Amino acid sequence: MVGSLVADLRPANGFVRFGVFELDVRAGELRKHGIKIKLQEQPFEVLQILLEKPGEVVTREELQRRLWPSDTFVEFDKGIYNAIKRLRETLGDTADTPRYIETLPRRGYRFIAPIDGAKGNAPTMVQVGSEKQTPRLSRPRLLAALFCIALLLPTVVAVRYWTSARGTQVSPPALKMLALTTNSSEIPVQYAAISPDGKYVAYTDEVGVHVKVIETGEVRSLVLREGSQVLTPVVSHLRLPVAWFPDGTKLLVSWGPAPTIWSVSLLTGKAQKLHEGWVSSASPDSSWIAFLHEDTEIWLMGPRGEEPRKFAQAEPGSTFGRAFWSPDSRRIAYMRVRYEPRSLECSIESRSLEGGPPTVVLSDKKMCQEGAQGFWWLPDGRIIYSLAEPGTVFRDFNLWEILTDIHTGRPRKDPRRLTNWAGFYLKGITASADGKRLLFLRSSFQNSVYVGVLTPSAAPGSFSPRLLTMEKHGDWPTAWTPDSQALVFYSAKNGDNDIFTQTLDEDSPQPLVTGPGEQLAARLTPNGSSLIYMDVPSFQNFGPGTPVRLMRVPVTGGPAQLVLISDAYDSHRCPRLPATFCVLGERSIDERRLVFFAFDAMQTITPSSSEGGKGSELLSLDTEPGRSYGWDLSPDGSLLAVSKIDEHEIRIRFVSLKNGRAYEVNLHGRAKLNAMDWSADSRNLFISSHSPTGTTLLRVDLQGHARPLWEERGVYQMWAVPSPDNRRVAILSAKWDCNVWMAENF
Repeated sequence: MVGSLVADLRPANGFVRFGVFELDVRAGELRKHGIKIKLQEQPFEVLQILLEKPGEVVTREELQRRLWPSDTFVEFDKGIYNAIKRLRETLGDTADTPRYIETLPRRGYRFIAPIDGAKGNAPTMVQVGSEKQTPRLSRPRLLAALFCIALLLPTVVAVRYWTSARGTQVSPPALKMLALTTNSSEIPVQYAAISPDGKYVAYTDEVGVHVKVIETGEVRSLVLREGSQVLTPVVSHLRLPVAWFPDGTKLLVSWGPAPTIWSVSLLTGKAQKLHEGWVSSASPDSSWIAFLHEDTEIWLMGPRGEEPRKFAQAEPGSTFGRAFWSPDSRRIAYMRVRYEPRSLECSIESRSLEGGPPTVVLSDKKMCQEGAQGFWWLPDGRIIYSLAEPGTVFRDFNLWEILTDIHTGRPRKDPRRLTNWAGFYLKGITASADGKRLLFLRSSFQNSVYVGVLTPSAAPGSFSPRLLTMEKHGDWPTAWTPDSQALVFYSAKNGDNDIFTQTLDEDSPQPLVTGPGEQLAARLTPNGSSLIYMDVPSFQNFGPGTPVRLMRVPVTGGPAQLVLISDAYDSHRCPRLPATFCVLGERSIDERRLVFFAFDAMQTITPSSSEGGKGSELLSLDTEPGRSYGWDLSPDGSLLAVSKIDEHEIRIRFVSLKNGRAYEVNLHGRAKLNAMDWSADSRNLFISSHSPTGTTLLRVDLQGHARPLWEERGVYQMWAVPSPDNRRVAILSAKWDCNVWMAENF
């Protein structure tokens, strides 16, 4: 018989010794120099698992299987990270210079210290259950047992028939969940799709395109070829959407600065270029491929890229999300986002291939939250979609369903919630052709704030900031106190965003502004006595035209006062003395103008003020609709730095507020601006940009000469906040955890 292998760490005396530590497996205790020390259950289990294979790699997948049952729905990556972190703290170990536990990136962990357990240094393995004997019945007892079964059988059949006749209801099977990937936050999954037969999952990350066998866990990374040339569609800051052809033999993938759709054979890796655009999905009957051009046009083309034609054009002020097909291939459904003057309107709509007006399936403002744009049309007519719970800053998402008529797209029943989850985004929904397996991306974010010492000419690699905070709910630094001793940041520690301060030698922050609504983006006033921050009632339906109040609060705390109201808010900045003004940036509703106003930092207005308090216009710049722009005001108040966020390059435009003169610099070899912040002496900019290996923080002078200061992998948002004395800089490092999950019995 086949038994199961388990570790026996008690071969001789019940102890495993390593260094100054002693593990007592029977008692479940860890001792140091013979004295019991506290270690939580999960880190203790991790230590046992690592000691089973000293000197060998224990994969993250193995730790996941051993620590959590298969039906457990938790964030495995964070759970493993926290368990390893607590174990290292207990052992006095570090990841950088390990003595006991070595990290192998993207693989797992290894116990590297010598151990003294049984015979020699390694714990022994014993087989449990392989020699277990089945007891045999004597002949008289066997006959008696058969006689009893014969007497009971008619009764069992009768009861079964009686309960069936009375229409006894059988409970539906419980929702079954399975994690299909365990990528770390350094290489989050970008997109994923389940194969039509439900046997495979294709997913993309910054490493490339991968296909995984669901039943066995085998993963194959695709080597894409166009003729004899090997293609490398791996640029970390670009999206890599993926979809399946209905026959399951090919994938559709988009990549590139100017996105191009490719058809990729799973057998040969051969890639065929089809058309420019972002792939959405192929119709179930294999006749058409739906794709997006920018986010305002839905296009169709044949399976080989033939006969491309525009299918739908978004109205002015509206955009489209990814498009998906009805089960009969006769309708296309999509998410539509409409920018109203004071809110966002989001809906799922569908259109017939034969033309005609769209049919609204569902309209819900909660779908406007980031991440809430995933849905799929099942063969039974249900549309499964994700929806954010109201008022949840932590981004609590759940699965919902709405039954539709697949021929008309009209809803047949009211929406119904399927799950009761919390603590993560839920997006990227796809399903197998029979509708029995549902795939989605589950993601969450973790913000880390670092503080580093600035030197005039730090050599590459010498800048080594230390970790100040690391929170799942997000700490977002925006300012320092005037004495450069404490950092000011906003955080959702209490549910909504509030403003906190934390000195460099403290372990926990102190609240400065709390209360209902969202308070964030605090900036120090020119005289350093107060902070001006952004205040909105809620982010539930925040969009262009939503009124934003700028409030002022003393740095030492106290009641807040209203400074101004903006209905086209973009951002605000304040220089330092001798300046007395702050600058408000407003983006026009049509996104064609970015206008800057000067306002009195110490003014106070009433909520009913007709002028809103935003002061006189300083400057107006032409902008490109659909594009985002970053800007910052130099601390001496003389220069505005403005840049369009572009996939191909970083160009910075410097505009003098004294005479209006402007010039541009190009950061050659850099692309996609992430953030832009002035140094405290107004001589440099801190620029963060994405690259194939991560996000890089650059120090850039006014002539455009850039020097890398720091780089991190897997970061989707990074910015710098220099202290007023220009001796330190606080750095935001925001990372995503994103992995593929599968649901059954939904």
